[in-house]
Amino acid sequence: MSATFLALGLGLVAALQQPDDATRALFITNCAPCHGESGDGQGSTQLDRPARSFADGGFSFGNTEEALLRTISTGIPGTPMPGFDQTLDEGQRRALAQLVRALGPPTDDVETLGSQLDVHERPLVVRGKLPPIAEETDEHPRGLLIGTPGGLTFQYRTDDVRLLGVRLGDFVQRTDWGGRGGSALEPLGVPVFLCEGGAPRASFERPGAGDLLAKLSGSFVRGREAGLTYRLLEADGRVVATVTERVDALSTSVGSGFARHFRIESTGEAFPLLAHVVHPPDDATQPAWRDAKTLAFPAEGGVLRTILLEGDGVLARDRVHLSLEPGRALAFTLGVVTTLDHAAPTLERLRAEAGLAR
Repeated sequence: MSATFLALGLGLVAALQQPDDATRALFITNCAPCHGESGDGQGSTQLDRPARSFADGGFSFGNTEEALLRTISTGIPGTPMPGFDQTLDEGQRRALAQLVRALGPPTDDVETLGSQLDVHERPLVVRGKLPPIAEETDEHPRGLLIGTPGGLTFQYRTDDVRLLGVRLGDFVQRTDWGGRGGSALEPLGVPVFLCEGGAPRASFERPGAGDLLAKLSGSFVRGREAGLTYRLLEADGRVVATVTERVDALSTSVGSGFARHFRIESTGEAFPLLAHVVHPPDDATQPAWRDAKTLAFPAEGGVLRTILLEGDGVLARDRVHLSLEPGRALAFTLGVVTTLDHAAPTLERLRAEAGLAR
């Protein structure tokens, strides 16, 4: 047995012996089914992909105690990893973060650079040039990032307001500060959701008349809420509605993801809108489950991307059908959560914990 292997084995044993009994019990109950009792990724739960081995380190979203606490709290959107912020208190989650970190190889914390922006208690909004969010997609000279306290970053193009995708991890490096305004921002989070591969269609269209152009009016941060406002215009430049869109993380015990909250107000004319705000996996053919408020699409890795609608409108494939009347505002929320199944108990629990119950 090599000295390195022996040292690693002793480190694992010591790490599991040091936590108090309560933390050890929390780990066995909440983490070991997927990650294994020793954190080696060999749990009892059958997954299409092995869970992360804590012993190997290399955490995608940061290995500091705060980064691990954030991941344990909110889960990892796009994977079956749930969030525990509703089932475990902060002290319990922090104790688990310390244990998980101890199970990994020794590492040094890296100090935050002066040009890195970190999100703490309040969301942050940054505008600037953005690099491509994925291969074979475009950079965007006019982009916007919304960073949330839960560790999610929502990446938009703002020339025609469209959500490109959602990242998880640290927020952004202000590389533009040293480039005389010509350098792109450097989003630091790892993409966990791509809207139509990172090149989505227009968000709204008028039936039989094509896409509606979205023009950014502004962005806002109000306490722990953040979002943006924009106008919807016909091809001739006539404004037909105004939209307020607010975003945040969704964390439940059966999956994690994000929510987009919309409020749409007519400028006077009545007509239906079809909203391109639902983004099934690119390779999806037919949903595994559907009703007027729920869609569940098979995604890579054998999981389901479950889309929940609350409020006005009806889900149909990748659109929310709405009827906008003069003087009346419409409001709806779309939750996008990755789950392992779409059984009725899972959906009921998902809706209840996400706050999207009908």
